[in-house]
Amino acid sequence: MAPHPRRTCGVAPGQPIVRGVARIRRGLSLRARLLWAGALAAALIIGAGSLVEKGLIDRAVERQALDAAGATALGVAADITERDDLPTPNDLEDLRVEFAKAEPSVRALTITQSDGDQQSVVSSTDPRPPHGARALAQRAVREREIVVSEEQPNHSRFVAVPLERDHRPYGAVVVTMSMELVEGVRRQTRIASLCFVAAAVLLLTVAIDALLQRLVHAPLAVIHETMARTAAGDLQARVNVQREDELGALAEGLNAMLERLGDFNSALQAEVAHATSALQDRQHLLLESNRKLFAARRELAKSEQLAVAGQMAASVAHQIGTPLNLISGYVQMMLAETTADSPLAARLRTVQGQIGRVTGIVQGLLDQARPPALARAPLPPAELLSEVVEVVRPTSTRAASR
Repeated sequence: MAPHPRRTCGVAPGQPIVRGVARIRRGLSLRARLLWAGALAAALIIGAGSLVEKGLIDRAVERQALDAAGATALGVAADITERDDLPTPNDLEDLRVEFAKAEPSVRALTITQSDGDQQSVVSSTDPRPPHGARALAQRAVREREIVVSEEQPNHSRFVAVPLERDHRPYGAVVVTMSMELVEGVRRQTRIASLCFVAAAVLLLTVAIDALLQRLVHAPLAVIHETMARTAAGDLQARVNVQREDELGALAEGLNAMLERLGDFNSALQAEVAHATSALQDRQHLLLESNRKLFAARRELAKSEQLAVAGQMAASVAHQIGTPLNLISGYVQMMLAETTADSPLAARLRTVQGQIGRVTGIVQGLLDQARPPALARAPLPPAELLSEVVEVVRPTSTRAASR
């Protein structure tokens, strides 16, 4: 049974890494980003230059080695051509040793002779003639010029020179050259290039950072400090950056914005003070109107109480006055029927006096229950309208605000 594929909840295998790199990039400061960009640009430029220089040096060293190999091959060919017979392996070894004194990179010498369209090895200082030597010799005989092979796996190359007699090629000399010296030079130039690139990138990065610190980061720090002071409430903070570039324009724009913000804040405070003063005046008018309204309500309640009391007093006076009038009438009739100096007349007069006192008390109650007489006086229309406006102003203001 085939195993079930592992589920990843819809997340690609490399997606967490990409997200992590994105978070790191978002978390880097401007200084770090500029340093990374500068270091990367410096590494690319210096690395490309070092690669080009290394390639030129490698090719120059390789060309020098190949030229030396060609000269050696030509010397061997000239020496062999002067002989009547082809040299034996021992003679060829002596010849190699002789040429190796001038060119230590010579490893082996191989002599080939034409056999129809093929080349056969006649003599060689190498017990096992190198593979491809005959093919290279055949090519040199065919083209009648020096032929150089591609680099071999053991860091060696073959240089073939045709052997001619009476302007007719009859064989070739194949020189096996060691390229260890060239490979050593390549390694040294590679290490030197890496060290140079690393040192140059480090120094250039430090120089770029110092330059950016002076040209970018320091002015930005001043701008950031000014913004922090403004956020804390200091509207008088200004940026002191005297520059003629983009940062200078940014500083001037920020100062202009802070100036407008300060003017706006002053105007706003003035408007708030004016509105507060107007509100206090309206509040005083409202309090005064409320006081007058409360006084009017008290007067109205008192008037209503007096009206009720007057009605009750009038009702009581009416209820009491009728019997008193009847009693007073009978007392007067009885006084008329008696003599003035009789004891009964004196008693009746006493009763008559008490009835008068009761009548006075009832009349006093009626007078107190009646509303007081208003003192009338002429009033100018302007003063009357002004008082009416003062009374109704709070109500009309609230209605207008709604």
